[in-house]
Amino acid sequence: MLSFLAGILTAVVVQFFVGFIVEPLKTLKDRIGDVEATLVFHANIYLNAGAVNPDACADTARELRRAASDLLRALMLIYAPWTLALVGLPPRTISMRPPSCSSAFPTR
Repeated sequence: MLSFLAGILTAVVVQFFVGFIVEPLKTLKDRIGDVEATLVFHANIYLNAGAVNPDACADTARELRRAASDLLRALMLIYAPWTLALVGLPPRTISMRPPSCSSAFPTR
């Protein structure tokens, strides 16, 4: 009977650990990868902002804002503050400035 209860308790602890720590970290890493992929995909737009039409610039800014908002949503899923240290992120001091095409894509 004692080993049965120990097995049930172990399963509950493991599911708690997976649900509240491992899954949010996995989601966060996926969103970081999405932001990196979006930046690489649109590099020709934000590196040559003056040479690209304004519609492409606005579409790229919208796509980057979407990826960033998904990343912030994934960051808020992390419950314990020490899990931020595991992935090397700063504490929850998030401030965003309003995006604009000229500020998001500076020209040289």
